[in-house]
Amino acid sequence: MKTIEEIRREWVLVLISRFGTITGLNKALGRASTDATLSQIKNQALDSKSGNPKNMGSNLAREIEEKLGLARGALDHPPPENNADAEFVHRVEEEIARYEVPDHIQQTILTLITSSPEKSH
Repeated sequence: MKTIEEIRREWVLVLISRFGTITGLNKALGRASTDATLSQIKNQALDSKSGNPKNMGSNLAREIEEKLGLARGALDHPPPENNADAEFVHRVEEEIARYEVPDHIQQTILTLITSSPEKSH
């Protein structure tokens, strides 16, 4: 089972791909195009104080979800495994946001559509 840090790093890679570049993702998030935070997470840059790889904390995860219109907690679950799935999940997330679906139901929907049957055995 992957750690939350590994899952969130995978999401960084998916989102960079979705927006074309780190600069594109930064702009979509309303950050300076040169902001290095996501690049450091992507590249697992070592933190100068702890010496550990930089990870995405919960505050940043929630900020990204909010700014991209993703369901709260979406970055805590593994991203879809291919772009077709990612696009489908993105469309579902947009629809969920349109109808103001309660958080616990959003999480159930996202879990159902991102879990493959072979993973649950």
